[in-house]
Amino acid sequence: MNALKRKGYSIPMATTKAGQKAVNKYVKNNYDRINFTVQKGKKDIIQNVAEKQGESVNGYIKKAVSDRIKSDTGDDVEL
Repeated sequence: MNALKRKGYSIPMATTKAGQKAVNKYVKNNYDRINFTVQKGKKDIIQNVAEKQGESVNGYIKKAVSDRIKSDTGDDVEL
């Protein structure tokens, strides 16, 4: 299994069905998933701003949440 280094995270990548199954199992066992909903058209705004900042939408949102946690609690939380 190959890994893609992006901003300090090791993101597993798969090229076969078996590899993808292994990646899915790894993600299921090591990550929590949060779904969130925005009004129509707002997703495009988030995507465009994230892209301009050189970030993925996921990375952009995680940074925003981390910054808010720090603002609210003073705690540094890397997501």
